Amino acid sequence: MIPDFDPRSYPGPRPPGPVLVHDGTVHPLRVDGPAHAPVRPVSADPATMSLQAMMAPGDLRWSVAYGSNASPGRLVAKGLDRHGAVLLPARIAGFAPAFEHRRTGYGSIPLTLVPVAGAVHDTWVLGLPGEATDLLDRTEGRVRGAAPLTAGPETGDARFAPPGTYRLARVGEVAVADRFVLTSGLAYLPGPATKVQVTGDDRWRTWPGWDQAAADAHLEVAGTDRPAPDVEEPVLGGWPGTPLQDLPLFVYGTLRPDGAAFDHIADLVEVLGPAAAAGALFDTGQGWPAAAFAGQSEVGSGADTIRGYLVAARDPEQARRLFERVDRYERVPELFVRTSVLVEGPIGRSWAASYAWSGGSPPGSRIACGKWVVR
Repeated sequence: MIPDFDPRSYPGPRPPGPVLVHDGTVHPLRVDGPAHAPVRPVSADPATMSLQAMMAPGDLRWSVAYGSNASPGRLVAKGLDRHGAVLLPARIAGFAPAFEHRRTGYGSIPLTLVPVAGAVHDTWVLGLPGEATDLLDRTEGRVRGAAPLTAGPETGDARFAPPGTYRLARVGEVAVADRFVLTSGLAYLPGPATKVQVTGDDRWRTWPGWDQAAADAHLEVAGTDRPAPDVEEPVLGGWPGTPLQDLPLFVYGTLRPDGAAFDHIADLVEVLGPAAAAGALFDTGQGWPAAAFAGQSEVGSGADTIRGYLVAARDPEQARRLFERVDRYERVPELFVRTSVLVEGPIGRSWAASYAWSGGSPPGSRIACGKWVVR
């Protein structure tokens, strides 16, 4: 069973990987295949397998869970586990979670999402069946029209934020579990009265750089704050469906169209064109390179550019076969891990899947130009 949510731990413990939270229990999930392939329980227990019908990504309503909604204990406390709640790791660009200048009814200093130029943040997305989104709106204080919600802080129920606390809004592409993209991701963004903690030099106090204890101390001494930025793309009315999209693949070594191993995937993909990602490229001395992408390791945070190509599967079935084949070729997770990266390429700035070295700094010498010399 899931321990009770501890406000002092806010935003709370994250699961170790993709999970389904259902009736107070956490079920680990497998997330593979194309965008619309169901996420599957790791356990073969019939009771778990029977839940699979509720876990088709295209049928769920997704939102970025940057605060306590990514903590299974808080989902249980809100009652959001009753119909099944899916938590998947994700990445967003251009936003970061920052501590508000208030305390919730259950005693925590909450987070809100603020725009931060150039930020790439590892986070979570919460997937719920459509019938659960009304409850989620109530817990976030979302007001969909002129009339306020009937359930609010006046009920004394700590599940519900004050009406108007957050607004549902679009935050652009969200890469989910290194498998697919929410092409128009949704998140609960600040309401009009929300204030956010700032440092002495007027920067947002973002998590995980600041923790709950630091946020609480800042509030206690009446530390500085400023109004949250306005929401650019609010969603009015009911929840929209979220279009899903398979990630294209960024290849930078032997799998490039001019590389020695391109024939290994040529029957499954079309070549979109040259592309580049931030990070560092290394010559391993084994006849192939290894990448450390920006934000994924200390060495990957340099200013280098990794140059390669963007390729894409022709259909969902080929996407499944493509990633299965490349996972084996790249010896995942022994040598490489599949991850999502931001690339500049033939379709502009977009998310792509790629393969990063799995063991810290890659072996070998750094390739200053960021381009693998085809051999």
